[in-house]
This record gives sequence, structure tokens and C-alpha cells, in this order.
Amino acid sequence: MNKVQKTYAIAKSHYEACEESLKEYERAWIVKNGVKRLDGSVPNSLWQLCLDEEESMFLDYSERLDNDEGFWKLMQDKRTAYQLLHDAEEALIDYGLSIAPAGIREILDRNRCQAKTREKLLDLTFRLDPRTVKTSRKH
Repeated sequence: MNKVQKTYAIAKSHYEACEESLKEYERAWIVKNGVKRLDGSVPNSLWQLCLDEEESMFLDYSERLDNDEGFWKLMQDKRTAYQLLHDAEEALIDYGLSIAPAGIREILDRNRCQAKTREKLLDLTFRLDPRTVKTSRKH
């Protein structure tokens, strides 16, 4: 694994950890605040209250959660992690394109923002064994 691949792996792992922390915090907040659906069940997320008959409950609880300082700290951490992940993805795609054959490189580069192309570029470049690539560039 080269430096670009490691940076991507770390950034992705950090983002996923931030996402999980946010979910866990929301779940704990729901339990702490006694949030229940109309049928009496406890939702895993406030979004589960988005049914028409529960919309006013969703809006009330969402406003309360939005004012929670701990929640916003985790949201900011997730935003920061997302930006780092996005930067690492761009670097990984750039690396992948730098070693692709010229004809295909141009096509892929033009389509790098399309979700399927981007996902495939990230996957293939991340799994690539850089020891098999002959290049004078250091990554």
C-alpha cells in the first residue's frame, strides 16, 4: 500500500467512525429523552418519525436535537472527516488516472464525477498493488 492508498484508508475509516459516533449519540439521545413512535416503539433514528401522522413529533424532536451541543460537535467532526475523505478520494483518483493508459485516462477523467465511475476508480485504485506499477512518480 502506498502513501495515497494509506491516506485514503485512514480518512475513510475516520469518516465511518464519525458517522457511527453520531448514530450512537442520536440513539442515546432518543432513549434519554423518551422519544417513542405513536405505536410505542423506540425509533433508532429521528428519521423514523417521518410518517405523516408523526411529522409534528419529528419536527419537535429534531429542533431539540439541533440545539444539543454534543450533537453539533459530532456533526462538525463528521463534516471535517468528510472533507478529509473527499480530499483523499481525489488524490486516490488522481493517482489511479496517472497510471492509466492515456486513451482511457481522458475518458475516465471526464467522467470522474459520475457516481459509478468514481466508485469503480476508487475501488480499483485502492486495491491496486503499487509494487506492480512501473512509474517514476513517488506516491
